[in-house]
Amino acid sequence: MRLAKGIIIDKEKTFGVLKFSALRHEVRLTNEDGSLSEEIKERTHDLKSKAQGRMIQVSIPASVPLSFLTKELIGLNADTIRSDIPTSSKLTDIKIWEVKDITKENEQGKTYNLIFGIEQLITDTDIQPTESSAVNETTDEAVAESEADSTDSETISENKSSSNLQEQNQSESPDSQANLENTGGKDMEQSDREKLINSTYSIEIYADGNKNMVITKNPTMSADFTKSAYEPKPKENIAIDNDKQAEILEFLETFFTLYPKATYKELSYYVKGNVLKPIGKDYIFSELINPVFYHEENGNISVSLAVKYLDEDTKMIQVFQY
Repeated sequence: MRLAKGIIIDKEKTFGVLKFSALRHEVRLTNEDGSLSEEIKERTHDLKSKAQGRMIQVSIPASVPLSFLTKELIGLNADTIRSDIPTSSKLTDIKIWEVKDITKENEQGKTYNLIFGIEQLITDTDIQPTESSAVNETTDEAVAESEADSTDSETISENKSSSNLQEQNQSESPDSQANLENTGGKDMEQSDREKLINSTYSIEIYADGNKNMVITKNPTMSADFTKSAYEPKPKENIAIDNDKQAEILEFLETFFTLYPKATYKELSYYVKGNVLKPIGKDYIFSELINPVFYHEENGNISVSLAVKYLDEDTKMIQVFQY
């Protein structure tokens, strides 16, 4: 018998939660002479199945890319990603602090040590309602029960008492009632649920001759960086002829208006030696900011300035320095 749609299983009931355990082996293609080639056909992984209560093996085609971790690190981090914890994390910022070449002598390729900082928004998804919320919910239940029995003459006085209790509760804590309506009975502050965490890590990255990269060392806690008090010495603005200054600024406005979408050929009319390469961005020129004119050692006049653009894709204001 042939099934038109094959066998369809309920993955949740059959396997439950699956956790990566290890990369078991790789199947390689064979050459014409029968020897194994370097090209991988598929990879077989060991996964822990909660529903089965044992390890299962899953084969995945080599066309599905691996993460940028070595096999050792994939296994080392197998249990670090979990779905049964009462918090969630969102990356809000990342800063690259240092990139250092630590390649050993006679080592093929390059090894780099990277130090970076991240900021995460941690949200607690398991906050319990506060005591004031529990009181409000109990009061509402009592009022609802008394209203349901309003047809019974013997409970009229109880209804009045319950109504009085509700009115008294509203007059004593109107903010609690407002919070009750807005949060569905859970009176909690946003600060109790969310907090920003800043951390600094170092990792090691290997790059081969083709600039393919792999992470060879797990992110390891590192000391935080602090802001330096250093301020660069500003360039001194020289006095030049007003007409000459206006001519230079007009040229710069024309160039930076065209630059975001300019091609190599168009840039060749303005700059020498591919100093600026095409960026192909949908930026709209806004203005030149704080142009400073100064003499170079060869006597030429140079300009240090910032350029403000509107990014049409993100609608953000971008300021670049040249």
